[in-house]
Amino acid sequence: MSVLSLPCYHHIYSSLGGYRTLYISRDLPARIRELAEEIALKIYSFSWYETIYYSFWHADYFWLIKVFQHGSDHVGRPRNCVHTVLFHEQDVEEIPFFTLYDLDKEELFIHEKIRLENVGNHLKSCYFLSPVYVEDRILLLEEFSPSREDLEVYYNALISQHHNFILISSQKSPFLLRLLSGLLPYPSRLRLGVCTAFPTSNFSLPIHLFLITPRLYRKYYKRYQNQLSSYVVLDMESRSFSPNYPAANRLVEFVVENLFTSPVRVIKLLNFLEKFKVDRRQSNDMYANLMQAFVQTQGAIDALGNIEFSRAPGVWIQNLVKFAQAGYDNIALRVARDAVSYFKRRCEDATLEELEKRLVYLEENYGEFELEKESILAIICNLLREYLHQLSPSISIAKTAPPSGEDEVF
Repeated sequence: MSVLSLPCYHHIYSSLGGYRTLYISRDLPARIRELAEEIALKIYSFSWYETIYYSFWHADYFWLIKVFQHGSDHVGRPRNCVHTVLFHEQDVEEIPFFTLYDLDKEELFIHEKIRLENVGNHLKSCYFLSPVYVEDRILLLEEFSPSREDLEVYYNALISQHHNFILISSQKSPFLLRLLSGLLPYPSRLRLGVCTAFPTSNFSLPIHLFLITPRLYRKYYKRYQNQLSSYVVLDMESRSFSPNYPAANRLVEFVVENLFTSPVRVIKLLNFLEKFKVDRRQSNDMYANLMQAFVQTQGAIDALGNIEFSRAPGVWIQNLVKFAQAGYDNIALRVARDAVSYFKRRCEDATLEELEKRLVYLEENYGEFELEKESILAIICNLLREYLHQLSPSISIAKTAPPSGEDEVF
């Protein structure tokens, strides 16, 4: 198993000698230094006298924050410490299925026995990790044997980031959230924001999931109950969920349905989305388009997520626009390029050369065609279908790619 070195940056804030930054990594840009201190100042007194963790993505960095008590000040009052660890997005984007949940907090953060006066001597500039792949996560989940309801509730809460959740945890919650967070497609993993504090009206960090203990919920429920109507409350101990619990989208349904019965389908889907990852947030309608296109093309995708266009050219062309409507313009353009190459090997046509040039231009200048891109791709799709029928009238636009091996299409 390969071990990767991941650069990490630190910010330490406490009240030693006044409320101030005690340490900050020099390699951080000025704007991130200022932001780290601003965030630390806001959450310094928000520890509720117990350790709290925050994890989120913001300003091109992944943030992992620990707020904890660290001794007392000169008059005996408890002193808090805010330790922020940051990872740049560019450093982690090539790590497959990276999630902050996989990081060892004990290895990353300082603890209360470390002297704050020389805290910089105890901080690591690199974190070493081994990627945890989809297959490994599924095997670990199988050993744990969660119920189908648990899988759906946790996975739905992780991916439904247009809602805010309060998840009253059970003993198995941290384990399930860690494993399932790595099964999210990249845009959802990128924007995953979790903390272990009770949300308050002045909470402004990009957090959508508040993981709290039953004791903490009971302690602060009355004080903040008027604002809870805007949250989806999931009590995993009593198995009760608030009426505004959102319906699972099509991707959630597919993953939950196949995770243990047909894991090869889930592995293929997530490898495919990881290979063509995008960073835009997706709606339930976009997930519906994505899953409709994937189910039809999965027989012509290998286990590593590579497109096998020649196995089902008609099916790929038919679903080209669907992938674009799902937010995966890169898949649509890749299919169009593969289609042109496929046709060029089988016939000589000057218009194919011209179409290839236009595709290259479209890829290089895609941002300029934001409003027209769907109609442009629809025109390209129709042209490719015409070529397909001219080459072989017997090749019809099938509904699904032919199955191969275990890739049973349904």
